[in-house]
Amino acid sequence: MAYLKRKIKTDLARIRGDYIFNDGGRHKYFKFKKTDDCVVRAIAIVREMDYKKVLHEITDYCLQYGAPFSSKLIIEKYLEATGAIKHKVKHPKGRKARPKDLPNGRWITSMAHHLSAVINKVPHDTWNTSDRMVYTYWGYPKKPKGGEDHEEFRNTQA
Repeated sequence: MAYLKRKIKTDLARIRGDYIFNDGGRHKYFKFKKTDDCVVRAIAIVREMDYKKVLHEITDYCLQYGAPFSSKLIIEKYLEATGAIKHKVKHPKGRKARPKDLPNGRWITSMAHHLSAVINKVPHDTWNTSDRMVYTYWGYPKKPKGGEDHEEFRNTQA
């Protein structure tokens, strides 16, 4: 019965647009569903990269630093090395920040024991994370049309 209630709640959230189901491309390579791969999935979604390519890149960091890919050390080293910029969440007055409180854009969000991709305030994940508190979020600078780098992007490349 509890499973059915969870399923109905998840289906309603998907219909309302609270989140968009997205496995980051994992289905192309693996058939199992319970994987604890939120780090790889969130990065693949936000960077629009192939799931397996991200998995291999993260695995290289794990081997280099001797830590699992869900560790804060690996997450931060990888994101910094790939040019992501870390942002602190501005908490709305009187409550905790949720994905809908973030600015528009493509973000990798850090939540309690989970990373999730958020695109324009909507979580893209394999389950509804729209009600989870966001601690920090990471984003990548964009190049404007015309080919010149933003000043912020140039400063991160120096």
